[in-house]
Amino acid sequence: FTINAMAYNEEHGVVDCFNGIDDLKNGVIKCVGNAEERFTEDALRMLRAVRFSGVLGFSVCEDTLAAIKLLAPTISKISRERIQVELEKLIMSSHPDRINFLYDTELMNFIFPEMVPMINDYSRSLLADKLNEAPYDHYIRWALFITFANGNINEYDILRSLKFDNATIKICNQLLKYKDEVLSLNQSDLRHIIVKIGKDIF
Repeated sequence: FTINAMAYNEEHGVVDCFNGIDDLKNGVIKCVGNAEERFTEDALRMLRAVRFSGVLGFSVCEDTLAAIKLLAPTISKISRERIQVELEKLIMSSHPDRINFLYDTELMNFIFPEMVPMINDYSRSLLADKLNEAPYDHYIRWALFITFANGNINEYDILRSLKFDNATIKICNQLLKYKDEVLSLNQSDLRHIIVKIGKDIF
């Protein structure tokens, strides 16, 4: 991307051949040269564009978004471990609502094809709002994301497909299992719930 295609030279100062400084000032994610060529070189760059948007709060230029949509099927060639790293940074960013770019560009079709039929415009908007409101907590944000994978999808399968550790799988699924639990201020009721859910997760 233009924003990370700069260099520094003691004689000439900042070397910016692709107007990266202007794109930084304007808050735009844009590929260097031909976007299709950049994403063909490494399909993970498509996810990185979305992740940078979430982390930096930048927009993604139309040509770059169009190239991502065109080449979205090639994300299937990328290992699940590398995809997990990018999704984690996006979901834990200051703008996790940019996850909507995964639907706009159809990347989600090839990362979680089983989830796509479950998500309509309303649930997409709700997911984005909930992620924005969520505390900065790995387990809570992933549990929220999985909440929208309803129907006959096994939540374990989604996390396992991304090669998450056993602790993440266990805690997220406990949060999902008891997400509708009604909390009472009665000490006896609270002790019962804490035992049932687990103190650390509670």
